[in-house]
Amino acid sequence: MLKVLAERSTLTCVVARWGDRITAEQFEALGSAIDAAVAAAEENGEQASAVFAFDSMPMVADWAAFKSDMSFLRHRYGELARVAYVGDVKWIEFKVQAFGWLTKPEDRTFAADELDAAITWACGDAA
Repeated sequence: MLKVLAERSTLTCVVARWGDRITAEQFEALGSAIDAAVAAAEENGEQASAVFAFDSMPMVADWAAFKSDMSFLRHRYGELARVAYVGDVKWIEFKVQAFGWLTKPEDRTFAADELDAAITWACGDAA
């Protein structure tokens, strides 16, 4: 499951919930939301951001989902200025510490009960 939370997102910041099996269609929906946020941010001279809240460790559902995930990482992730990771899963913190220096966005982790703080950090006061 990968679902964009439109009610928590802003024009330039995408908030999404992740967990369990993720399909190619779900990655494409996230990618479309990020494309729209990047376009809106560029129009206003800003940068787009995202908040990824994890209920559990996500897994791709099939080969098409894996290809969509790789495409997302190559083409869309790097367009973000900040990415907040929310969840009490140790691998999130490990990922940010181990690989954060390799990616363009500024990454930060938050505990599962800190979704509001993560949105404020990534999305700013407009959230």
